[in-house]
Formats: sequence, C-alpha cells, structure tokens
Amino acid sequence: MTEPRTPPLVRPWDIIEIGAADYLNGDGVLRLRVIHVRAEAAHPNIEWIHLLGTRLHGTREGQMMMVTVRASALRRPGAVIRPAARPVDPATVDPATVDPATVDPATVDPATVDPATVDPATDDQSGRNGPAGGRRSW
Repeated sequence: MTEPRTPPLVRPWDIIEIGAADYLNGDGVLRLRVIHVRAEAAHPNIEWIHLLGTRLHGTREGQMMMVTVRASALRRPGAVIRPAARPVDPATVDPATVDPATVDPATVDPATVDPATVDPATDDQSGRNGPAGGRRSW
C-alpha cells in the first residue's frame, strides 16, 4: 500500500512571508515570490529548504535571491500564500505553445499526460535537474 502524498510546503508562484529568525542571515521580514524549490524540499524530515525567488517590496518586485528557510516557519498559518488556481479549458490550449517550465506539477492530472511527450532528460520532477542527471550548483 502506498502512503498518501502530502502537499509540498511551498511551490513556485507561492509568496512566503517570514521573520528574520526563520531564514539564514535574515535582515528583517522577508516577503518572497518563489521561483524554484530544490528537489530535497519534499523530504518529510527536512529542517531547512533552499528557495530561489524574487523579494517583494510592497506591491513591486525587487531583487532575485536565494534563501535558506526553516521548514517549520513555512508550516505556520499565513506564512505561505498560495495563488488561486486558474481553471484552464484544455480545448483552448495549444500544446506547442506551453512552456513546461511554467507548469505547476501539483495542478497536472497524471491521467491526462502523454508519456511520449515527456523528455526525461529535462524533467525536473524526476530529481535529475537537467541533462545526464546533473545537479544545479546553487
């Protein structure tokens, strides 16, 4: 029997808001729009999560930054703001125009994915992060 999957603590396009004590070298409250979450963030016992994102200042976006965040901080109510899912009519989507890097895996129904269209060399969800199993340096 397989274990039920727990939803990720944070995923691309989420906005996090945490205090200085909850990220390494914190210099005040951090508001960050997440761009990338490292694969090991899915581990259930992880204490720190590496994120890449854009710092938010009020309603405008600022510098891109890499941060190491306490997983426990992301579990607090209100720390992660998840944008509302936008319904997509599959009949109106041209597959040739879809950028796989912008697709949120949490919103994809595996029953609708054609395995012939998935390139394992670039499938970031497999944990390989690029060609020939290479790891990103950040």
